[in-house]
Amino acid sequence: MKGKEAFFKMLDERGTEDTFLWCQMIGYSYVYIGENYIMVAMDESGYRGGIRNWDVQKPLTFDRQSGEVVSLEKLLGISEQEAVARLTGSVYKYMEGIGNGRFLLQEEDILTEEYDPEQFFLFPEGIGIYYDVYAIDCGAAGDFIFVIPWEEINPAMAGSAAGR
Repeated sequence: MKGKEAFFKMLDERGTEDTFLWCQMIGYSYVYIGENYIMVAMDESGYRGGIRNWDVQKPLTFDRQSGEVVSLEKLLGISEQEAVARLTGSVYKYMEGIGNGRFLLQEEDILTEEYDPEQFFLFPEGIGIYYDVYAIDCGAAGDFIFVIPWEEINPAMAGSAAGR
């Protein structure tokens, strides 16, 4: 926790692409600190007019030793395409298992098409994949986070989840 102010200041300086806002707030809603990685979810929200404000979560995962941002590909040790296929495939499998598969299958492979591989969260239980509002459902449904257990992604990773 030493130097935490500098860490969060560095995150804030990453900035946003769109600076024309009537109102903007930036905060942190989730921080994960594991043995090897630190993950921070930076929340951005604002209002440009219209019926709704906007809210976006931007998770960033850092290697504790090097301080560098870690990609999903590096974290899992597989290609980005394979990582996305495993993660979204697990969500489809779960939704079908609870009898709600048609909801996400309205469009062909919407989870893969709309998933941004930079939008992942670390939890002690597994990896959370995040979809912004409107990405896979109507605005009233809000945003989605699906947590895929470590053993579902890769059975060999299940025992080392605490070290993540």
